[in-house]
Amino acid sequence: MGNNSTRGSSWSRTEEQPEPTDEPAQTDVTTFSDSDEVSTNQSGPVGPGAGAGAIAGSSSLVGQEQGEHDEEHPVNDEVPDEEFHDNESDEGEQPEKDVDEDEDDEEEDDTVTITQVVDPLSFVSFDMQPVMKRVAENYDEQVDIEFVPAPVREIPEEPPAARNGMPLDPSVWSDLPETTEMATRAWIAAMRQGCGDEYLRRTWITVFAEGIAPDQTTLRTTAEDLDLDVKQFDADMDDVDLPTGACPELPVTNVATDVPAPKTGPLRYAELRVLLATRGVAATARRSVDEFVAEHQPVATAEVREVYEHPTLEEAVAALEQAEGVSRQHIGIGTFWRRS
Repeated sequence: MGNNSTRGSSWSRTEEQPEPTDEPAQTDVTTFSDSDEVSTNQSGPVGPGAGAGAIAGSSSLVGQEQGEHDEEHPVNDEVPDEEFHDNESDEGEQPEKDVDEDEDDEEEDDTVTITQVVDPLSFVSFDMQPVMKRVAENYDEQVDIEFVPAPVREIPEEPPAARNGMPLDPSVWSDLPETTEMATRAWIAAMRQGCGDEYLRRTWITVFAEGIAPDQTTLRTTAEDLDLDVKQFDADMDDVDLPTGACPELPVTNVATDVPAPKTGPLRYAELRVLLATRGVAATARRSVDEFVAEHQPVATAEVREVYEHPTLEEAVAALEQAEGVSRQHIGIGTFWRRS
């Protein structure tokens, strides 16, 4: 059974701890380089799901039978209609658009949005974070990654395999709730206070690495740890509009390209690289490991391995141990890293 006790100080510990004799139990991980063969599987349409609270205006899901393997998610890439003015109109000249406003619009147009539909209890979504971190690091300000809540779904009986090596304590699986409703409500409530991404990641680590079931107490404690207004958080949990519709295989990843190409389930970095290339976006130089850790801490070893293309976890650990100011932190069964 999972550990249902109140969390201790594992999130704040930065001191060196004895390294476990074995890495946490994980499925073999394969790191894919840019030259890897890219899957060309396309997926079928899925039907609309309603947005909620702070996610209003985000891409909605389309309902699809749960058992289907290939699904498609429409791209929300609308272009505003142009306004045309008659030069001979009696209304006089139209005011010129501010030059700074034009430049801001151009900068927005240059940013490619990747929308990923996930939920706080989707281990496959958590396990895909090494790939998403690699995209964020390699493309920097050229790409904006947005996480959108999925419709409420039932938790499968068996945990999925870890493809990218993120930690999963299998004992927590029997303690998970029947559905994702409460955890999704908590995530949306955190969004309303501008802390959606942090709350989502903290919940993933708490549940899957620490093996703590996401009950009401755990979800509220996470809000306290992130310095949210807990009274408002509690009120918002009871007041959110949950996304509706059938939930496809998660995550659903959609790159805003001219040709809609949503993908369901785990993806390789090479697949996303090809989609971004259709928008004329090229990868840039990566930062040093210590800078990467400082921004995203706590960072899992598997994330560093993927971002910096280390062939093995051992090589990733060696690079982290040599990075300036970076120290190991054990959270549950996972090995994470922080920079002091």
